[in-house]
Amino acid sequence: MSKPIQEASNKVKQLQQEINTILKDPVHVYNLLSINTLFNRIQMRLNLMGATLEDAPTSTQETFGPITNFMGEDITKKKEVTASDLNPKEEEKKKFRERVHKLRDEIHSIHPSVILNSYTMADDLLVLRGCAKLAGVEDYDKKEINLKFIEEILTGLDLKAEEAEAHKKAIEGSGAVQLTKEMIDADEELKKLKALPGDFLFTDKEGKKSIRKPQPAKAN
Repeated sequence: MSKPIQEASNKVKQLQQEINTILKDPVHVYNLLSINTLFNRIQMRLNLMGATLEDAPTSTQETFGPITNFMGEDITKKKEVTASDLNPKEEEKKKFRERVHKLRDEIHSIHPSVILNSYTMADDLLVLRGCAKLAGVEDYDKKEINLKFIEEILTGLDLKAEEAEAHKKAIEGSGAVQLTKEMIDADEELKKLKALPGDFLFTDKEGKKSIRKPQPAKAN
């Protein structure tokens, strides 16, 4: 690395340390993350400027092959887009839903500015919009992603949580029975077997279902 580049790099490091000392109060932590990201980008740019071939061997000509790997992933040649490429596999859909639900569960504990700085890639933005859909944000797929958008997500999730809690209390207060999947399935079976009022569903050891009539109580 040339001397001017090295001096510039040292100045940047020194300034970064001074700013970190000045903004050490916890209230500045989220802004400091963004500032340090900018300093790291400047350092990377200076390193690229200083990456010369001065120390490379001169006995042979330097050659560079095609790039086949980037950030640990193999780079493949562009292929023709097919219908299957436009329809993600079920496993990919499942992973996407899991990321959306994870963000929904954790978003209240993350500062809005951190979310904006963290969710910048295309797939990250889709996750953020998916969370907005769960929150009931209008035009979640079109709105500009900014602090106001994050606040709308938080407000929407709060409202849904309040509605769910109110619904739960209403059921508990009325004494209503909350139907389970098993109860719903049994009711559907009774309808298929054309059961009469008072009939109940019986399942034998082999899993076969049939209708049984209630037995009259025996006199003592």
